[in-house]
Amino acid sequence: MHSSNKPLIAITGASAGIGAATARRFVKEGYRLALMARRIERLVEFQAECPDRIAIYEMDVRASDEVAKVFKEIEQKQGSIDALINNAGLGFGLEPAYQGKIEEWDQCVQTNINGLLYCTQ
Repeated sequence: MHSSNKPLIAITGASAGIGAATARRFVKEGYRLALMARRIERLVEFQAECPDRIAIYEMDVRASDEVAKVFKEIEQKQGSIDALINNAGLGFGLEPAYQGKIEEWDQCVQTNINGLLYCTQ
């Protein structure tokens, strides 16, 4: 572990919802965090609360090159990741499939399936 005896927890989709709640719980327990989100401005205030244990990264899980770059940067700056909370995701509409929008389906697949795989790799 890098510069601390606490593990490094990486969390995608950390700017809201479950990702943000999970990050708050882990930092309360004293863990070091690498938080990732498309909306980094939402992470800035949280980082200010514990700057010595929270690093933030702007990242869109749909962009495999961006994901690889950010994870490499995390390991270079903070050390090996001990646990990944692969939380980034989204969903659209509750309409029947015949009324669905293919663009929204594509965005969901890119985020919820491909993004999950890119980050896990």
